[in-house]
Amino acid sequence: MQLFILDINPEKAAKMHCDKHVVKMPLEAAQILSTVHHIHDSVYKEKCYKKTHERHPCVLWASKTRKNYEWALYLLKALLSEYTYRYKKIHKSSELLKYLEYNPVKSDLDELTPFVQAIPEEYVSDDAVTAYRRYYIAEKSRFCNWTKRKAPEWYLKGLKKDNEI
Repeated sequence: MQLFILDINPEKAAKMHCDKHVVKMPLEAAQILSTVHHIHDSVYKEKCYKKTHERHPCVLWASKTRKNYEWALYLLKALLSEYTYRYKKIHKSSELLKYLEYNPVKSDLDELTPFVQAIPEEYVSDDAVTAYRRYYIAEKSRFCNWTKRKAPEWYLKGLKKDNEI
């Protein structure tokens, strides 16, 4: 379970996901958001996926504030759009959007809190985008491909830098 914070802008982040993650991550984002519905006892919880990993850092982060939930929802929507762009198909998780669009988070906080970094400690940074990009380059490059997109510049520069060492 993960949210890859490859850019602060969820639309840009979705476009930066490799093919494998464009297929896989909409389900994970929908599971995270569904679990938030269960945690906050939403009227739509029975329409969502079953709760899973309710103590996972990404779930806890998304359930903390309405803005966190919204960011994760925007990432999900962008990933679904990216999936359709790359594969000319509708992702199964899009069926839940009408329920996930309802924000169930009950919190006095109305701000986007720092992104959780659910990655190995060696990649953690003060900046989540930098941390996730480093993690992506180091741990995910063996299977990264981009259909109908160029690999992100930061990814190519990171690979080149790693190969020079």
